[in-house]
This record gives sequence, C-alpha cells and structure tokens, in this order.
Amino acid sequence: MTIIRTDDIDDLLPSEYQEPWPPLSDEEIEERERQAEFQDFLDSIPDAAERNRNLK
Repeated sequence: MTIIRTDDIDDLLPSEYQEPWPPLSDEEIEERERQAEFQDFLDSIPDAAERNRNLK
C-alpha cells in the first residue's frame, strides 16, 4: 500500500467535494436530498451484466 502525502488537498479531491457545508438554505438541503434519492434509484437498477448473468 502506498501512502501519498501532499500539502494541497485539492489535488486529491474532485471539485464536486468542495461544496459549502453546511448548506446555505432549506431549498439547497431539499435539492441535495432529491439528488441523493435519485442516485439511490439509479444505483438500484441492475446493469446489463447483472440482468444477463445466465447468458454467455
């Protein structure tokens, strides 16, 4: 296992992790909850390999 050390954390994290926290308004909180629910929905849909396990 290699441990990478850096002084600039932006090199390690994508820009999407740089959202302000805590959320600034109730609307922003609701939007994040809707996005999380939609992502859960997308994650629950099986991909082609899972749907066709018995096919070779």
